[in-house]
Amino acid sequence: MKTRATLELRGMVLRLTLGVLPEEKLSPRDVPVDLAWTSTHSGGAPFDYRDVAGTASRFAGGEYDLLEDLAESLLEALSKDFPGGTWTVTVRKPWPPVGLPLECVSFTLEGGSDA
Repeated sequence: MKTRATLELRGMVLRLTLGVLPEEKLSPRDVPVDLAWTSTHSGGAPFDYRDVAGTASRFAGGEYDLLEDLAESLLEALSKDFPGGTWTVTVRKPWPPVGLPLECVSFTLEGGSDA
């Protein structure tokens, strides 16, 4: 019997510079990231989630204009480091400067060999 499984890492926080406005580039911010991997499950762990966190941690300290750019970079790295399955990457930008109170904006990408 084939079984689908999903491994999720929720609420990971990467400290990095994110934004296009000059004031957003002055200092790093904490950027919440959720990662999920889905594929056929044949028993056991597909990989160590500490390794997944290690891949994501390579982006800490980076500079990105757009959260979409960060999501694309994360998806590419995860798909390369952990081939097989489908990765879903959600990046959130808390309190973006949009002229109104807004808790966050998020962007989600899905990709990989099973997408």
